[in-house]
Amino acid sequence: MSKIREKIHIGIDVSKHHLDAACGQKKKRFEFTKEGLKHLLEWCQSNASDMELHFIFEPSGAYEIPLAEFLSKHDILWSRPNALRVRQFAKASGVLAKTDRLDAEILAAYGEKFTPEAQQLEASAIRELRELMKRRQQITKLMTQEKVVLESVQDGFCKAEIKNSIRRFERDIARIDERISKHLSKEKQLEQAVEKLQQVKGVGLQSALVLTAFLPELGHVNRREIASLGGLAPVTRESGMWKGKRKLGPGRVQVRRVLYMAALSACRFNPQMKELYHRMKADGKPSKVALCAVARRLLTALNTLMKTTFPQPLKN
Repeated sequence: MSKIREKIHIGIDVSKHHLDAACGQKKKRFEFTKEGLKHLLEWCQSNASDMELHFIFEPSGAYEIPLAEFLSKHDILWSRPNALRVRQFAKASGVLAKTDRLDAEILAAYGEKFTPEAQQLEASAIRELRELMKRRQQITKLMTQEKVVLESVQDGFCKAEIKNSIRRFERDIARIDERISKHLSKEKQLEQAVEKLQQVKGVGLQSALVLTAFLPELGHVNRREIASLGGLAPVTRESGMWKGKRKLGPGRVQVRRVLYMAALSACRFNPQMKELYHRMKADGKPSKVALCAVARRLLTALNTLMKTTFPQPLKN
C-alpha cells in the first residue's frame, strides 16, 4: 500500500504584480510572472519536504487565474475560498490588521483549520462566455443610464450627443451578441446547454446565457447547494423566543437577478410556477416572497434538467 502523504496548506495573497506566500513558518514574495511562478513552486517544494502541496488563495478579480492554470498544469491542489469567510476567520482569530503578508498567513491558517476541498479551473469556453456576458452587462447598464439622462436634457447639442452614445452602445451590444453566437456555434456543449435551458418556460436566451456563464455548477451539485450558489437559500434568524424574518443568503448577484426576472415570466406562462405563486399568495405570503419561492423552484428544476442532460461538466 502506498503511504498517504501529509498535506501542507500554502497561503497565497495575489496582487497584480506580486505573490506573497506563506509556507509553514516561512514567508516570501515572488514576482507574478512565469518565472516567478516556477520559483514559487520550487520554494514551496523545498520547504514542504515530501508533503503534498495545497495552495489557498482568494478570488482577485481574475488576477488569480494564471496561478490556478499554472497549478492545474502541474497537478497541484488548490482552493479558492470565499473572501468574506476568510476575512471573518481572520477577525475571529484576533487579526484585525490587513497586509499582503498577513493575508497569506491567514489563508494558510484557514486551509489548515478547514481543509477546503480542492477545486478545478472552469473550462476556458465558459470563462470566455462569462467575459463576453460581463461586457454586455456593462454596456447595457451604461446605455440605460444614458437613456435616463436623455429624458431630462433640454439642450439640443447634448441631446444629439447622448443619442449618438446610445446608438454606439447598441452597435457594441450587437457585435458582442454576434461574438457570443459564434462562440456557441464553436462550443457545441455550451450551445446545447443554452438551448436546453430555454426549454423551460420563463427562461429566455439572455437568462440561459447568464446561467451557463455564471453558474457552471448547474446540474453538478444538489438542490440545496445550487440554491445557495444562486442566492435563493433562506437563512433562519432566531434567538430564544425571538423569531426574525428569514432572509436570502448571499449568492451570485447576476444569477439571482436573472432568476427573479425569469420567475416573473414563469408566473405568467409556466402552469406549475403560476400555480405555486397563486397558492402562496392565497396563504398570505407577500408577492416578493412568492416570487423568490418560484425562482428557487425554477432553479431546482433547471438543475435537475441539466443533471440528466449533461452529467459531466465541460472540460478544457
